[in-house]
Amino acid sequence: MTENVTSLKKKAHDLVQKGRLESALKIFSLVVEEDAKDASVHNKIGDILLKLKQDEKAKEHFLTSANLYSDEGLQMVALSICRKIIRAFPNEIEAHLIMANCFSQQDKHEQARKEYVSYLKGKPSLDLPEVAGALKALTVLDPESPKWVNNLAKVAYKQKNEAFLDYAVSVSMERNLPELEKATQMLKKLQAKLHPAPRKKPAKKKPSAEKIEVDSSALLNNLSFDQDDLLQDNSKASDDVQLESLSEFLKKPPSTVAAEEDLDDLEQDAVTEKNNLSFDRSDIQKGRSESSDDILKDITRDDDEDWSMTELENTGPQRIGEYFVACGLLKAGDVLKALEKQTEGPEDARLGDVLVSMNLVSVRQVREALSKQVADMRNRLERDPGDALGYIEMANLLLDVGDFYGAVGAYLRAAEIYRNDERDYMVFELLEGVLDICPESLSAAKEIVRIRHTIDKEGQSRAFYRLAVAYLLNDSQYEAIASLEAAVEVCPDYKDALELINGLRPTEHSEVGVTGVADILDDIDNIKMDTSKKALADIIMEFKQGVDSSITNEDYATHFDLGIAYREMGLLREAIQEFEKVLVSPDYRIKAREMLGRCTFDMKRYDEAEDHFRKGLVLASTVDNKSSIVGFHVNLYRVYDFTGRSGHAEAEMKLAVELDPVMAKALQLE
Repeated sequence: MTENVTSLKKKAHDLVQKGRLESALKIFSLVVEEDAKDASVHNKIGDILLKLKQDEKAKEHFLTSANLYSDEGLQMVALSICRKIIRAFPNEIEAHLIMANCFSQQDKHEQARKEYVSYLKGKPSLDLPEVAGALKALTVLDPESPKWVNNLAKVAYKQKNEAFLDYAVSVSMERNLPELEKATQMLKKLQAKLHPAPRKKPAKKKPSAEKIEVDSSALLNNLSFDQDDLLQDNSKASDDVQLESLSEFLKKPPSTVAAEEDLDDLEQDAVTEKNNLSFDRSDIQKGRSESSDDILKDITRDDDEDWSMTELENTGPQRIGEYFVACGLLKAGDVLKALEKQTEGPEDARLGDVLVSMNLVSVRQVREALSKQVADMRNRLERDPGDALGYIEMANLLLDVGDFYGAVGAYLRAAEIYRNDERDYMVFELLEGVLDICPESLSAAKEIVRIRHTIDKEGQSRAFYRLAVAYLLNDSQYEAIASLEAAVEVCPDYKDALELINGLRPTEHSEVGVTGVADILDDIDNIKMDTSKKALADIIMEFKQGVDSSITNEDYATHFDLGIAYREMGLLREAIQEFEKVLVSPDYRIKAREMLGRCTFDMKRYDEAEDHFRKGLVLASTVDNKSSIVGFHVNLYRVYDFTGRSGHAEAEMKLAVELDPVMAKALQLE
């Protein structure tokens, strides 16, 4: 069956290449019948349907594909498909929900919060359990705002979800929210509905004629009946009493008046304020599919702007001068004098240096104050992980205390936040600064190339030039040449790129056509441009063609073994290609991440190695694979130790030893 499906896929792909979309669609549909959980096929069907102008069907397959990839743990792929959905269907809110769930699994809390809010802004039906789930997630992601807890209580009450309503009450109690009493009342009423107590038949008592003649309009405004006013009877009261029959209801003889419990239900349907709910009467009529206009009315387009302003207005940590004043080491007047002197000096003058030059504090005291400032900033960013300006400030502080790699990491985090906010101009400027102080950062260089279309031609050429420099500093000459060629292609007059490429490109380049076979030469590490180069490249290409023709993409075991063989032969790039092919397999995903990290570490691409080890650690922690967790901690120790981050290295080794001291020591000696 697997061979049949594989051949069908190949045939369908060939038909797509030939432009026979309808025929390809029929074959892909057969594949889906055989395997309904093939995410890649659903995505391909969506692409075809979109070209055939069958938008609704295309959207359905895209959403299915995104959900399947997310369930398989491939959040990055799921996010890419969701972004494609939103581009094609801007009003499709389910894509925002999938993205929110993916970001949550990646521990990207700020992005998750924004996507949950976008989902709720789309006004989904309040009957959907996903609405309650989104609100519950927001109570955790945005703990400072009480509106998520309050709206969760309302939605849970409407959906008769006792567990979620009980959770809302618990959170309200923990956070001492003013709506606690209302939420508690709703919980009690819901419990009374879901778990009704057996009725006791009270003794009949003749009501007062005066009370029966009470004005019905007053009762409509305040349905607070005394026990003596109403008598229970064996006749069953209707749960669906309508407002328009209330006056007739009150004129009935006492023997037919509903019991107090039924009046309580009527009260809930008739008087919104008595419920403490913000629903309109039309929104709680039975049988209507509600929208979230009323419950989530406080989630508006201004919401994100308000939150952004709140983040910018956050006072943040104390400045270094404030530390010294608070500790009693300096007087406020001394700090003001130092600030005046700082403004008169060079633009890059730091207050700590000025204080030292004025003999007010020592260098050691400045460093201690900076360390305290860093600790406070870390705590602040843990509470508000989406504060881009905070990460920039953190990076500047880390540079002051000499944590070079930590500063670069903070700058990259700020760039990631700006990029998610689609503020690419900020990303470009920030990454330019990062590369000024850390030109070997491939992560920063690749990111700046990704956003090159937002800048002018010269800026695009400079982005490729930056990437080439980063490759050179990571001993990747041929990738550097390819990047420089791209820089010259974008802007032929860019002198820096022209000079560097002429200095790098060997004389044999034009003769053997290195540009045309760059993908072959990139598979070989540290190959010298001699007469044996082309022969070796031809041998590798012939071997690759034989392998590709005999191994299917789904044969993950063979691809993994082949990657191991390539690595042992020193063909690290070829090994990376094989390991990347098995990342989709749950059985090999963790091992493939480890090998990808080792290959990039061997290639001295330390930032990429760290990224692979971090991702592998998350995967191993998800399935509680203790041995793999220890291994990833040890590998991260190697990366940090080799790049001079001794503090980080010690922390990783400590975690590994705590889990399994014997294995940790053994892996360290490898």
